[in-house]
Amino acid sequence: MDLIKSLRARTSSIPQETITFGWVALALLASSIEPLIVKLGYRTGSDPVSLLAWKLIFGGIFMLPLMVRNRDLPKQKIPVLLWIGACFSLHYLAVFYALTRTSASILVTFLASTPALVALMNQMKMREKAGRKFWFWWAACFFGVLLSLDLFGTAGVRLDGPGIALCGTAVALSALYRVSIDHFTRGLEPLTVSGAIFAIAGIVGLALIPVAPPMNSQGYFSALWMGLAGAAANIAFVQALKSLGSTRISVLTLLQRPLVIFLAAILLEEPLGALQVAGVALVILGSRYAKVEKRV
Repeated sequence: MDLIKSLRARTSSIPQETITFGWVALALLASSIEPLIVKLGYRTGSDPVSLLAWKLIFGGIFMLPLMVRNRDLPKQKIPVLLWIGACFSLHYLAVFYALTRTSASILVTFLASTPALVALMNQMKMREKAGRKFWFWWAACFFGVLLSLDLFGTAGVRLDGPGIALCGTAVALSALYRVSIDHFTRGLEPLTVSGAIFAIAGIVGLALIPVAPPMNSQGYFSALWMGLAGAAANIAFVQALKSLGSTRISVLTLLQRPLVIFLAAILLEEPLGALQVAGVALVILGSRYAKVEKRV
C-alpha cells in the first residue's frame, strides 16, 4: 500500500471538516514560523541566496518519499507544473530579500493583500464570485492587520522603498501560484503535486549553490528548519486548498498574522500593544465571514 492509500485508510473515519481544519492549522503554524526562522538565520550572518538555496534543497530532501512513491503526473501537465514551481521558488526569493530590508511583521502585512488579488483573478477566470460580503469582511481583515502592525499607534513603522517593492513582488507571485495550483490540483492527489513542486524547488536550490556564499553551521541549521517548515506548510496548504479553493484558503492564511505577532513577541522580542491585540481580534472575525460563491 502506498503512502496516499495508507493516509486515506487512517483518516477514513474522521469527518472531512475536521481533516480540513487540521490541514489549515498546520499550514498556518508552519508558515508563521518560517519567516521568523529566516530572520533568526540572518542573525547568523547568512546571505539570502544561501539560505534560500539550502532551504529548497532540504525541503526537496524531506519531500523525497513523495517524489519516489507517487509518480503519476500526466506528462502534458509538466509545463504547467514547471510554471507553478517557478512561481513558488521566485516567491520565496522575493520573501527572503524582503526580510533583509523589513521586519517579518511588515512582510506578513503586505501579504495580507494576497486574498484580494486571488479573488480578483478567480473572478476574472469565472471560477468564483466575490460579493459585497466578501469585500467587506476582507477589508475588515486588512484593517485589522494594519492595526496589528500599529500603523496608527505612537511607535509607527519605518517603510523601506525597495523592501515594499519586494513585498509587492512576493504578493503577486503568491497569488499566481495559488490560482494556478488551485486549477492544477483538480483530478490529482495533493501530496503528489506537493512532491513535484518541491522536486522543482530542489533543482532551483541546487542551481543557486554556485552563486551562494558559504554559511556557518548555524546558517545550515536554520535552513534545515526552514526546509522542514516549508515542506509541512506546502503539504498542508495544498491539501486544504483542494477542499476550500484558493480564495478561501488565502483568506484563512490571514490568521498567520496573529500567529506571527505572538511568535515574534516571544522569539524576536518585538513589542506587542493594545491596538495590535484589537487588530488580531478583527482579523479573526473577518476571516470567519469573508467567503466567495463558487460558480457552477
